[in-house]
Amino acid sequence: MRAPEKFTLHQRLIDATAPLGQTNLSIILMINDRRYPWVLVVPKRTGVEEIFALNRDDRITLMEEISTISRHMTTKFNPCRINIADIGNRVAQLHIHIVARQLDDPAWPKVVWSRERLEYEDMEGLAGMNEALTEVCSALDSFIPH
Repeated sequence: MRAPEKFTLHQRLIDATAPLGQTNLSIILMINDRRYPWVLVVPKRTGVEEIFALNRDDRITLMEEISTISRHMTTKFNPCRINIADIGNRVAQLHIHIVARQLDDPAWPKVVWSRERLEYEDMEGLAGMNEALTEVCSALDSFIPH
């Protein structure tokens, strides 16, 4: 009998993000783009590329994680919209984008995921957003900060 494959985060996600923490189900990351508060939720399930491929309990938990993060991002950042997407065209590994949008953000009203990232120029800015998003995610059940 073979041991189950160990979950590994896709390299492209590693390169574009900073870790916030994890829950029993997911790794929670922030996209390194200074223009937007932007979280990725990545279920720790090897080989899963679509939400429907998760088992029922994991689907329910994922929806709760997305809802909780979205609600707390709304409180923290007062956006005009929260964009939520499961795209996967470049990275098949299941990951959910949650972005707090403003009417005056540089991409408005278009989508943010097809644009080049503008990384934080200083560690202070990155650390500040990381702290704010970690606070948002601390509302998640079983959240352990990075």
